[in-house]
Amino acid sequence: GNWNGSTNAERMRITSGGNVQMNNNLAVGRAEENGVRLSVTTATNGSDAYGVIVRQLSGQDLFVVRNDGLWITGNRSLSPYNNSISGRTIVADSSGTLGYTSSTRESKINIEKLNDVSWLYQLNPVSFNYRKKDNEMNYTDEAQNDKYYGLIADEVEKINENLVFYNIKEDGTKQLAGVEYSKLIAALIKSSQEQQTQIEELKALINK
Repeated sequence: GNWNGSTNAERMRITSGGNVQMNNNLAVGRAEENGVRLSVTTATNGSDAYGVIVRQLSGQDLFVVRNDGLWITGNRSLSPYNNSISGRTIVADSSGTLGYTSSTRESKINIEKLNDVSWLYQLNPVSFNYRKKDNEMNYTDEAQNDKYYGLIADEVEKINENLVFYNIKEDGTKQLAGVEYSKLIAALIKSSQEQQTQIEELKALINK
């Protein structure tokens, strides 16, 4: 099915396999697009227009992809996924849903004061480069250019497994994947408070 209103120029194609291609430019397209269910080619490369817009019946934008790659989701003012009001941090849960993590007392249970953060001093901060991947998405021995700073998940797991996250493989087993750095914030605050208490105690001894 091809249709362009008043002319016969092709603007949309539905392949025999059920794939939908809109405004495809074969000159700049990729070979693997034949296997893509929905392919949209933008009119420009800039920020002057949008390639994809999904709206509510009332006309409010729900999902937008701009021609330069910027994308926006949850524009409704009361949406739990809205980040335009306060600039909140967006997280993706295990189901792939974008949203934010609530910090209100109402949303939490089993609240306990954080007392022991001695494990924090066992962590081993390092600098590193990420490995490049090949076409089969396997890690190679070639380093990416950017230098990063962080922790090694394999080491962190042995110190405090609450700080790491896993991917679930097809057979149901867990595969170590990374470090939840946001979980370190509360421990670092507690550590800073403890150090400040020690500083005040030492200052009092010096004054004496």
